[in-house]
Amino acid sequence: MERGNSDRSLATREPALEYGPLKRWDVFICHASVDKEGFVLPLAEALRARGISVWLDRWEIDLGHSVSGSISEGLTRSRFGIVVLSRAFFSRPWPQKELGALFAQETDGASHIIPIWHDIELADLLANAPLLADRMAARSADGVSAIVERVTRLLRRDRLEHPAITPQALRALTERLFPNLPVDEFWQTHLLADLDALLYRSILDIECAYKRARHAVEAFAVEEPRLFRSGTDYLTKSLGFVDPCFRSRHSWAEVTKRAFVRYAEKIDWDAEA
Repeated sequence: MERGNSDRSLATREPALEYGPLKRWDVFICHASVDKEGFVLPLAEALRARGISVWLDRWEIDLGHSVSGSISEGLTRSRFGIVVLSRAFFSRPWPQKELGALFAQETDGASHIIPIWHDIELADLLANAPLLADRMAARSADGVSAIVERVTRLLRRDRLEHPAITPQALRALTERLFPNLPVDEFWQTHLLADLDALLYRSILDIECAYKRARHAVEAFAVEEPRLFRSGTDYLTKSLGFVDPCFRSRHSWAEVTKRAFVRYAEKIDWDAEA
């Protein structure tokens, strides 16, 4: 990022021509295999027909791929997890591990789990997954069309509340925050590639990171103006100040490393987008 004494991304691959949102799929379907043919597959196909991107093991895990690695990517890069709760689901360890991973992602206080009761009653849920007992759920008996309609409405509302992280959205944010500075397209792509999908669910999360680091970054810019020639420079270093994971994915110049320590007390952790 820095000219001369440069901060460089650790990524060695060439940036792709197009970058999609960090959340690649709208929904991940967590289910027991025995429920696939009778209910899960028709549901997945109906969702896809409505333009909803679906992670389903049959479609996403190719020959030779790591099963656990593919599932982990699907879980972390999906906006919501549809959990098809059935007696078969409760009797198999793997679907319950996926459910545990979905629970772990709800650290932001928002619900990312869409429960569907498949031929079970409340007593089954209380005995096997009591944490889901008080959540609004769909029932497979409602029919695939009704469930798809509810999921579609949920996704539409979520998109309005949490604009996706796309190259276009990132550029618009950079131009809005730094109207008098250019955008560095090359480093914008590296910024996208190095974001942790679990931490940044919408473009508002990136704006929040900047607002928290703003005073620290501005102080550093006064000290080293040559390192802040674009809005992208400001945004990248802001993420470096507040996000250790993002920071670890770059090879920063020594002057920047020292700044992360020297100006740390200027970070406003209560700032919101």
